Amino acid sequence: MDQSGTPSIGWTEAGEWLRYTINAGKGGTYSLEIEVASLNSSGYLRLFMDGQQLNQTTETPITGGWQNWQVILIDDIAISAGSHLLTFEIIEAGFNLRSMEFSLDSAWTDPEFPNIFMLGQNYPNPFNNSTIIPIQINQPAMLQLIIYNLLGREIDTYDLSTKLKGPALLNWDGYDANGQISPAGVYYYQAIADEEMQVRKMLFLP
Repeated sequence: MDQSGTPSIGWTEAGEWLRYTINAGKGGTYSLEIEVASLNSSGYLRLFMDGQQLNQTTETPITGGWQNWQVILIDDIAISAGSHLLTFEIIEAGFNLRSMEFSLDSAWTDPEFPNIFMLGQNYPNPFNNSTIIPIQINQPAMLQLIIYNLLGREIDTYDLSTKLKGPALLNWDGYDANGQISPAGVYYYQAIADEEMQVRKMLFLP
């Protein structure tokens, strides 16, 4: 708590991260205001939405005191309607965090509503038990997620055509389609939506 009784996170450390679930009532372009405070040094943070980086590394201001709060603004954030996972990554530490608030700047109308097909980076990565794969689509599509090993052998396939609309989080526990645990190593996961394809890499350490 700060002096006003508002909850805050004091003295962040490099390498820390914070994760929140947010719910957008409308798809559109949003701005995010974050309150920060520091005594005599600035810090740096990055933001991710569903595994996708939202901003370049943002510097936090020197405010001259741990209770002297200032707002940093990150704007032009495209968010579709629904539930999303927001992650704060602390790059360089030494500041306090307090409230954050999203504001809708411009709602999407049907003609300008963008087709979204997004395969996010899994987390944690590397992982040794299970990992979360963020994926989002807002258009009708035949959608598959395929996991391959480093040699290109298919490990498992998930048909998401009738199960996914909007943002979703797929959990992979390291087992193949036959129920066998996969060996340690580098794996690729590929999302295919009609004629579009996206691929990312992950490291499994069982």
